Amino acid sequence: SSDLQGMKHAAAEKRQRQAEALLAWQRQQATNGVPRSQFDLGLRYLNADGVETNPQLGAYWVKQAAAQDYTPAIDFLKTNRAGGSPHQ
Repeated sequence: SSDLQGMKHAAAEKRQRQAEALLAWQRQQATNGVPRSQFDLGLRYLNADGVETNPQLGAYWVKQAAAQDYTPAIDFLKTNRAGGSPHQ
């Protein structure tokens, strides 16, 4: 039915807005130096999760988190040897 299609469309739009809001929040937190957000944002860029793939930017954010002794980022770098040249 068209009502069901309309509800599905509204739900999809709501999920999209929520995803965009989460991404904006993660970017803000990462910029403010929150290691978990830096790591999560880095992984998004490395895996094209809601953003275009950007290995350099992904590596930059993962390395920022690792520089603050964020263990998951340190372990990720040891395991994956995330390349890219961070913007200094």
